[in-house]
Amino acid sequence: MDPELKFQRISILVFALLGIVIGYLSLYFSRFWYALGLALVVAIILGAVTKKLGKADKKTLGPNLAVFFLIWLLSWVLFFNLLPLPGKLF
Repeated sequence: MDPELKFQRISILVFALLGIVIGYLSLYFSRFWYALGLALVVAIILGAVTKKLGKADKKTLGPNLAVFFLIWLLSWVLFFNLLPLPGKLF
């Protein structure tokens, strides 16, 4: 398997899994803007880490971030509607 293709598959899987985790953690914020801020901070950190690995460019980072935000939003809405709300942080 091509090493670049393997890196792309692993990175998109990591972005998707972290989108689910951040979607769950967003339940702890009472406002959408706080949850969006958390998602943006995590996306910026993920982008920086991916660039530090030296294999990321605009071709891979854009789709990864799109998958991250889509999975984050879908998982947050799903968790918000299906799970009882935990105590709020903010």
